[in-house]
Amino acid sequence: DSNATDETGNYNGSIAGSASFVTSIFGSALIAQNPPDGSGVHSGVFDLTSFTLDIWLARPSGSTGGRVACQLGGGGNTGQNKWCLHLNGNRPELEIWSAGGSQILQSPYDLPDNGSWHYINVSYDGTGSAVMYVDNVYAGTLTTAGVMNGGATTFEVGMGEGI
Repeated sequence: DSNATDETGNYNGSIAGSASFVTSIFGSALIAQNPPDGSGVHSGVFDLTSFTLDIWLARPSGSTGGRVACQLGGGGNTGQNKWCLHLNGNRPELEIWSAGGSQILQSPYDLPDNGSWHYINVSYDGTGSAVMYVDNVYAGTLTTAGVMNGGATTFEVGMGEGI
């Protein structure tokens, strides 16, 4: 739809920086390529203790990684009750900061930077277990050292280092 409107109307987002929309597999897709300007979508406040994220991602040529989607509590990478799906080089990673500290699940699969689309699914059950699939192939399970407790924090797509 080329906008950041939530279908329920409860969690509408706003487009930030130089983010724009391009044609994708299923209509329009958000493109947020300029790392310094915080491009992406900034959405409302969510109180998540469990979540599932389905996202289509195409890495442009020359991209080296960065945030894909995060709920970081409006701050840096300190504290608990946060999560972030990002690329570390060519590989998707899910990082969860729980009451037991930070744990990372890295996919064993590289995503080429040739503009091809990839489907990534991550799910956290709220009790300490997360799972990742890349292009519908199991990529791993993460057991956190503690439970990620609830807390009203913002949800962001793109917003970081240039994916």
